[in-house]
Amino acid sequence: MGTNVGAKLKERHFFKKLARISIEADFARLRRKGARYFGRCLVIWVHPNCLDRARLGLAVSRKTGPAHIRNVFKRYVREAFRQRLAHFEPGFDFLVAPKSQAMSLDFWDLVRELDATLKTLYSRQKAKKGFG
Repeated sequence: MGTNVGAKLKERHFFKKLARISIEADFARLRRKGARYFGRCLVIWVHPNCLDRARLGLAVSRKTGPAHIRNVFKRYVREAFRQRLAHFEPGFDFLVAPKSQAMSLDFWDLVRELDATLKTLYSRQKAKKGFG
């Protein structure tokens, strides 16, 4: 029983590789062709992909802080994205880049910032008929 419970917990909290953008050409396409949205602490690019799922890419420069701070930020964004994955429109790629002040946010502040920026993104895209 213990191993099954552990496996279920791990699966439930796992950010799948299929939900990540890992190819440099996809990052370049997002930056070049994607619609860009600015939040208080985040910049998000969004562009359609040819897949049946939403994917996340992270662009965190060394200028934003030391490695351990950048890694914590990336873990926070991945977890927030994973929790909201069911609410994302399938077939879109999202690229998230922090502004320097994002590095000082705790998890819940980052979640609120991400939600606010995504709300703006969705309302503007629906006005343009970009999302369902």
